[in-house]
Amino acid sequence: MTPMSTRDRILDAALQTFAEQGFSRTSMRELAARVQMRAPSLYNHFASKGEIMLALLERSGPGRMARLIEGLPADLPAEQLIEAVLEGLFALWRDPQDNRSMRLVCAEALHDAALGQRLEAQVFRHERDQIKGLLLRAAAGTPEAQAEQWADLCVALAFAHRLQLLLVGEQPEQAEAIIRQCRAQFRQLARWLDLPLGLPGD
Repeated sequence: MTPMSTRDRILDAALQTFAEQGFSRTSMRELAARVQMRAPSLYNHFASKGEIMLALLERSGPGRMARLIEGLPADLPAEQLIEAVLEGLFALWRDPQDNRSMRLVCAEALHDAALGQRLEAQVFRHERDQIKGLLLRAAAGTPEAQAEQWADLCVALAFAHRLQLLLVGEQPEQAEAIIRQCRAQFRQLARWLDLPLGLPGD
């Protein structure tokens, strides 16, 4: 088994500590003690708690989704592009550890406006833009206004279902019902805007 890196040990300790006592009530000194290092050594890895929170997100849903999107072939047909986006999203939604990380981050962002703004600017907006760009690529050849509207609606739909899933907690049956609903609504939106995409399940 590959030894866990110092960075991952810090992130694991941070996730546990933030969950136990909250982001704002956790100090860098406490995190350093959790991983048995001095505070100055911790700062060699992360400049602040905000950097740690961003790293947690990079390791979980948004970061994983971004890497999946960046790795897709440029010439992938529309149906396969959309299926890849959906399956990537749904794989994250089924991951209990990812859901715990996202639930923690969203809860803390509600109480810390600066953290929320930073997450929106540096993480969530980037993920939305990536997904939207991929959807627009899949809809190439259709009227631009229709494709733009469809992509915007799909991104909003995905984030709304993601929030719904986080609220229900770790209940696999409800999670699968949310995933089925999201997939069906992607298809309904394409039909509503008369986009000939041949979506999976049509």
